[in-house]
Amino acid sequence: MKESISRKVFIPVGILLSLGVLLSFILWLKLTLTNQINFETARQLYLSNYPPFIRNARVLTRLHIIFNVLAITCLLRAPLSSPKLVVLVRFFVMLNVVMMIWQIFSLM
Repeated sequence: MKESISRKVFIPVGILLSLGVLLSFILWLKLTLTNQINFETARQLYLSNYPPFIRNARVLTRLHIIFNVLAITCLLRAPLSSPKLVVLVRFFVMLNVVMMIWQIFSLM
């Protein structure tokens, strides 16, 4: 019984990690697509939204990749009891895979 309760926490944790990375992507896209500024200025504006100890683009990218991997792991380990939940989990797993590929590509 206790294991079942603790495994139910995996879905909300996976979704929260996913949404954290997704919000970062939305912030980046908003800065780069709506402003008529150069890349370096957009990059500095983007990084200024984070605490000083992670205001490094490479560190932040690696952190997002770690969050994606953790979210995928949590979502795949979660108990799935309904078809709607299966669809939701699959959606978030695919979203994390796409965001992770984008992050890996941006490191190159």
